[in-house]
Formats: sequence, structure tokens, C-alpha cells
Amino acid sequence: MPESLRPEIICAILVSENTPGGNHMPKTERKILDQLIKYRYWLFLLAATALAWLARKGGMDHSSPDMNVFLVPWYEQIVENGGFRALAQGVGDYNVLYQTLICLFSYIPLGGMSPMYLYKAVSIFFDFLLALVCGYVAAREKGEALPGKTFCTAYALVLMIPTVILNSSVWGQCDSMYTSVCILALYLLYRQRYPASFALLGIAFGLKLQTVFILPVYLYFYVSRKNFSLGYFLLTLGVFWATGIPAYLAGRPLTAVFDIYAYQTTEYPDMISNALSIWYFYFPQYKYMRQAAIMLTAFLLGLYLFWLLNHGGKLKETPLSFFALAAWSAWTCLLFLPAMHDRYGYLLDALLVLLCFLDSRYVRYAAPQILCSGVVYTGYLYVYMWNEKMPYATPIAAAIASLVSFGMWLHMGLTVLPGFVEEAAA
Repeated sequence: MPESLRPEIICAILVSENTPGGNHMPKTERKILDQLIKYRYWLFLLAATALAWLARKGGMDHSSPDMNVFLVPWYEQIVENGGFRALAQGVGDYNVLYQTLICLFSYIPLGGMSPMYLYKAVSIFFDFLLALVCGYVAAREKGEALPGKTFCTAYALVLMIPTVILNSSVWGQCDSMYTSVCILALYLLYRQRYPASFALLGIAFGLKLQTVFILPVYLYFYVSRKNFSLGYFLLTLGVFWATGIPAYLAGRPLTAVFDIYAYQTTEYPDMISNALSIWYFYFPQYKYMRQAAIMLTAFLLGLYLFWLLNHGGKLKETPLSFFALAAWSAWTCLLFLPAMHDRYGYLLDALLVLLCFLDSRYVRYAAPQILCSGVVYTGYLYVYMWNEKMPYATPIAAAIASLVSFGMWLHMGLTVLPGFVEEAAA
């Protein structure tokens, strides 16, 4: 028998060809696979970006009540009044920085296309900016290079938060704008880059009054660090005032940016505007309870400061303690202030997702809270259909969601926040 046909040699050949560790991949295919693995982070970012866009594309044609009643009519009024010249009178109840953006829209030829798509395109752009900011902060504080697994995952998850998708692509609203600036301002405060942080805070105020939700964090760390002055708020005030320059040049009063927010605080005389709020369970009469709600919110935020002062007055300098305090502050304002709207939980949702990458235990807060936010979003975007079928479905669902949200806020305040204080030495 020839040597090559001996049974033991044949068996050895068959075994080697079917061994799992055997290399049967063509060299070209192996090189391609190696390159895909090498550039996996960039490829993941491209895939996440494409999926995030496709997730928003389906809602682009939906015209929300806000779009029909406010945003598109504001655009049309600005066009009729001559673009930037319309700033002399002011259009709508958003501040000058956003009005200026609408004026810029008015010079873009639409060719019969609805201005709704311009609004949504800008909001979606800021969705991606928000995702980049959150990814950068998470990766930087985990000590990872960019792009890395933390950056990529945070970027993708922020883009895929359901309320973030709905806010820009379906609603056509702009909450990603001020939220991205707020989170960057907070991060710079944490990094003790005070001029940049306070300047960005002014820009955030120029975009949205709800920037006030993060002001307690500045106060907490002012007391804890004792290394920056409240005088920096003059920089914030100056930058905020400067956002109104286009309106001043058009002839508006030099107090225009302040006047708009003064008007906003009394524009909607309701304790609740379909928001997550404790006021579903109490006397929701704006006339009588507005002042009490504001004072209660100030008391709760101040209570933590008082507790801090009585336990050494020093906060732990960790990104976790910093952003958790920011989330809790925003959560307190959302639940207890009067006249809160459904979208005002946007900043909180983004902060809680960011916290998940600093400590995975925060998923227990982020996931239920985002679901609660979704309830009130749907209650607005789909309110008419809900009311036709079950007239009380919307407030009942929002009240249940508010109760869940309150429970999580309370749990975080009682079990997590005390751990952020460095106890004074005996």
C-alpha cells in the first residue's frame, strides 16, 4: 500500500481539515476583516449616525401642533416683515437668539418646501452635537482615547433616546440646543475652566430659560470649592445680554432679552402643562399655588445646601457626584416648579443617560425616567386621539408617570446624594 494511503495518514488529514482552529480564510478576506476590526470604532460611528438619521426620517413629515400654531407662522411673519427687520418688533415668545435663527431661515430659498424642514434640520444637527458632547465627557472621564467604546456607545445611545428622536424629528422643537450647551458648560465648570463655563451658561440662557435648572450646581460647588467668585455670573449676564444684539440693532429696547423671559414666566397660567409634576396630586390652581410651588422648589434645593454646610461643606470632586447633582437639581425643578411643560424633562433625560456611563447603576433611574417622559410626550403629540377614545387617559397616564418619577427622585435624594459629601474630620 502506498505510504500516502495508509489509514492513519488519511485520518490525520481529515482531522486537520475539520479542526476548528484551522485557517481556511482566504488572505484577501482576512485582510479586509482585519481592517474592519482596526477601524471598528469609526465604522460603528458611521453606522450609528446612519441609523439615527433613519430613525428621524420617518417623523420629518409630521407637523406637530407647535409647528402649526407657532413655528411656521413665526417664520411667515418674519418673511413678511423683511427678515432681520422683523426683529424690531419681535416674533413669537422665544428669545432673540432663536428669533435670529428664524431670520436666517427666511433668506434660504425653499422652492415650495415647508419651513418645517428647516426647523427640524437644525434641531437634528444639535441632536448630533449633544451626542458628541455626551460621548466626549463620558470617554474623557473614563480615561479612554477617542473614539473608543465609551465614546461610541454614549454617542449612539443619546441619539437613540426616544424623546430625543421625537423632540427634533416629530415635534420640531429645539431642546437639544440648550441641553448640549448646558452639559458642556457643566463639564467646563467641573474642570474649573470658569470663564468658558460661565460664558456658555449665558449662551444657554439665550436659548432657553430652563437653563435655570442647573444653577444650583454652580452654587453648590461655589460653596464647596471656594475658589471662584460669584462675579463670574456677570460674565453670564453679559453674554446673555449680547445674544440680543441683532434685536437691539433693529430698534428693540436694550432690555429685550429680559422682557421676553419676564413674559414667559406668566404666559401659561397653569400649574401643569402636561408635564411630570407633583401638582397632579394637590391643588392645581395657578393663581393660588404658583408662589408656593416656587418657594417649595427653592426650599428643597436649598435644603441640600444646608445639609452640605452641616456636614463639612465639601463635595467630592468626581464627575459622578457633579453630574448626579446636576440631574437631581433639574429633576427637582421639573417636578416641583409651576407651569412646567412636557419637554422640560429633556435635560434630565440626557444627564441620566450620561450618568449611566459614569456608573452603570444609574440605569435604574435613566430607563424608567425616559419611559415616564415618553408618556407625557405621547400625551401631547397624540393627545387628540387619546381624548377621543378616553377623555381622561392623558392626565391619568401623566399622573401615574409623575408618581413613578417622584419615587425615583426621592430615592436618589435620600440614598445617593448624601454619599457625595466629604465628612469633616472629627
